[in-house]
Amino acid sequence: MHIAIVTNIPTPYLTDFFNRFADECAGRNATLHVFFSARTEPARAWAFEPKKFRFSHTVLPGLHLKAGSGMHHISPSLYPALGRFRPDIILCAGAWHMSATVLASLYGRVNGVPCLFWSEAHAQAVLHSGGPVARLRKML
Repeated sequence: MHIAIVTNIPTPYLTDFFNRFADECAGRNATLHVFFSARTEPARAWAFEPKKFRFSHTVLPGLHLKAGSGMHHISPSLYPALGRFRPDIILCAGAWHMSATVLASLYGRVNGVPCLFWSEAHAQAVLHSGGPVARLRKML
């Protein structure tokens, strides 16, 4: 089984989580590959330390735009990268509206690959509970 994780940047807590996940995968005849949209973001105090990674990863090239209070990484190379990896399942970690999440969802839909969304948000963090934004979020 090939498991792809798509997320914005490596953080210390995600690095630990991905290391443990990779260890579990190795013991279960599965392969984990993490696709990062960038190495870091403004106002993130930690260093990019791939030597601490015990998992296979790719930092995708792309365009990085600050918009509002967040960063938006546009990484069109994710779609062909997923095609080369050929995942059996995709786990998207982060904001639902990241371009990588949209591309991973599209890849999953076109190729019949389950795509799961993992968010650290909670119901009170939802800014748009109705209207077109809510419909788009639900669709993705």
